[in-house]
Amino acid sequence: MFQQRLKNHIMAATHIIAPFLHANGGDWQAVDLYLHLLESADDVCLWAAQPPHPVLQHYPIQEIRPYQQQVPLDGTLYIVGAATPIGHWYAKGKFDRIVLMHNLFSQEAFYRCMHRLQAMQPRQIQICYASQLVKDSIGLPGEVRHPLLHPGRFSAHPSIAANNNRPFTVGRISRDIKTKHSPRDIALYRELASHDIHIRIVGGTCLAPWLGNTPNIELLPEIAQHEVPAMLTSFDCFYYRVMSQTKEAFGMVIAEAASSGLPVVAYNEGGYTEWLHENCNGFLFRSNAEAVRYILTVQGKYLS
Repeated sequence: MFQQRLKNHIMAATHIIAPFLHANGGDWQAVDLYLHLLESADDVCLWAAQPPHPVLQHYPIQEIRPYQQQVPLDGTLYIVGAATPIGHWYAKGKFDRIVLMHNLFSQEAFYRCMHRLQAMQPRQIQICYASQLVKDSIGLPGEVRHPLLHPGRFSAHPSIAANNNRPFTVGRISRDIKTKHSPRDIALYRELASHDIHIRIVGGTCLAPWLGNTPNIELLPEIAQHEVPAMLTSFDCFYYRVMSQTKEAFGMVIAEAASSGLPVVAYNEGGYTEWLHENCNGFLFRSNAEAVRYILTVQGKYLS
């Protein structure tokens, strides 16, 4: 029935378009938006310029096919991510509202997207930034709207009592590239390991020259975004810091860890600092000594 409505041009009131190509953070942000909107509206559609990633196929993502007249045409259009491809079908749209959700720390991607949208159809576009940090980098008016994760995608962290048969585990998740890791973390991980704390670094094989074969430190390859919720259940504390040159527009994985109920210890820099300090499970640090103190505090609660 859903497919038939689209082919008959009875278009939904709300459309969400994203790449849905790699099942990355931006794609899941679009899914979370869809799940939240479904709680108060029935006519919500997901769109992509190509078939979605296999792990997203159980969501009703429609492939845009302009020559078959299968396109969003009216209502509200959410464009999740300035890197989302927008075809010439957009020029024929009669949308009541267009929202560009900018979730990258990239001025180039933002202005390229805005230029294309305005060239095809000059009109007012509402901008929603993933953080104040991103908004400040662009310099245009807009609303700061932190990505709202849907709780249905995450399970509460298992109780401490259920984990007493394993060592206290500090974990982090990122891409397996050096720029996603701070050089100062090498000494931090070694110090934590000396306290008999087990460390799981997902996306950490690039650190093997410095931490390979170090007791209590486990270096794992990066994982797909849909595997993050399950991996988080193997942690007792989530840790995060990147190189200073790397800007985190929001820090989706930190939000995912907090949503799963994990205590989070993160460096005091990046878009996530705008909301983490308000979370009772969050600690923001400036130095290695401060990070170790916070983690030992969490460990103390774990062992008590």
